[in-house]
Amino acid sequence: MTEHLHPRVAALLDLPIAERVNNHWTKIWIDYPKAGDLLEEMVGLRDAPPQHRPRNILLFGTTGNGKSGLLWEFAKQNLPFEAPGHDYLQFPVLRIETPSKPDEGRFWTEILNQLQIMHRVTANSARKEELALKAMKGAGVKLLILDEIHNVLTGSYNQQRLFMTIIKRTSNMLGIPIVAAGTEDAKNVLQYDGQLASRFRMEELPDWQLNNEFLDLLGTFEVLIPLRNRSSLTNSDLATDLHVMSRGILGELSEILRQATIAAIKDKSEQITRATLKKIKWKPPGSKK
Repeated sequence: MTEHLHPRVAALLDLPIAERVNNHWTKIWIDYPKAGDLLEEMVGLRDAPPQHRPRNILLFGTTGNGKSGLLWEFAKQNLPFEAPGHDYLQFPVLRIETPSKPDEGRFWTEILNQLQIMHRVTANSARKEELALKAMKGAGVKLLILDEIHNVLTGSYNQQRLFMTIIKRTSNMLGIPIVAAGTEDAKNVLQYDGQLASRFRMEELPDWQLNNEFLDLLGTFEVLIPLRNRSSLTNSDLATDLHVMSRGILGELSEILRQATIAAIKDKSEQITRATLKKIKWKPPGSKK
């Protein structure tokens, strides 16, 4: 009866809902072609020798469409490790979240915190920069990930220019590539520096259309959803309902399926149907206040 499930998922069926669904959901990674291509490209950037003008990527798209999930997955594939003969924990990939305001001191503090380097929070930016650059070299950072890069736009014109100059200088001094990600507005963070913009390749993660790629996505979800009965998510009517409800946004689709899975367990049907989708309390993206 559970042939439709991945063996690891089938083993969860007798667990309480918290473990069977909620804990499991946080570990789900949906590997689709675009994501696989980007992960492969990031491996190439990571493994490239240091360069004065490294190639960079800027990922942009609708909020919730998988950008942060993709970066987290890559970071999980490149976890820090201890290496004999090194004073620093090794971080081949360093992922940070861009500060909510483009502030130099907070930028260096975020890097130092992620690298687990003791420092005085009240130290000036120059001292933090010195510590952070030394730590990044010692930790063997080969790729810097900047998530939520659109946060830069919350600052004034001068703050934005200064912050992006800092990012460019950091990349230059270490010779490492940067992968940044944010909303559609993220494209605007490069508008003040043509030299920096020329180093970034723009890559959009578009909303999903109701086509074969979306059906393949649903098929991938099917084997990872811990229900005893096959839901046949690729059924035309059910797939259409899911696309309309999610509006083609990956994060919204995932949450719809999580809630529907819980509903299907509670009503003992162990299957997601069109009726199940009507039971869950769901508001479409953009209607949530």
